[in-house]
Amino acid sequence: MSKSRRKTKVETKLTVEKARDIVIRIKQMEGLSTHTIANYHKLFNDFERCFAKNKHMENFTVEDARRFIEWQLTEKQQFKEARWRKEKKIGVNIRSANSYLRLKKAAFTTLINEGHLEENPFSALKNIKMQQKQVDTLSDQELTQLLNSLDKSWYADFRAYVLMHVLCHQKNPN
Repeated sequence: MSKSRRKTKVETKLTVEKARDIVIRIKQMEGLSTHTIANYHKLFNDFERCFAKNKHMENFTVEDARRFIEWQLTEKQQFKEARWRKEKKIGVNIRSANSYLRLKKAAFTTLINEGHLEENPFSALKNIKMQQKQVDTLSDQELTQLLNSLDKSWYADFRAYVLMHVLCHQKNPN
């Protein structure tokens, strides 16, 4: 038996502000934490900053979704309202942009489930890949020098010596 979904007429002229009210009310009723609700508020604030308040939600396209993520990464002025911050950082880091993307997907899905929209332009976007940082490691000679520098007649040094040996042999059993 297939799940029947209530068909409602998609709302036209759904402003960012009205969409915010709908999503926040539903997310609060779902019992989300105050921190998550605050993140939804930040998300809609950013949406208004990027597109202006008069943009209607039903008109958003995948290109608008990409523009929003690009704006966050390259143009968003952080700490805009903080008077004590002299330097205003431009752009968010990739991890933050991915968090905003997850929130926006969820917000649009909520609006679709409630019958206010038909499509989620953010669902086509994938998370932004983060470059792996190269970790500097000790050479064999440096590791040997470190192990030899410990005074094994002292308990703390002997414990550190054993711990380093165990950790080194876990990674490289040779």
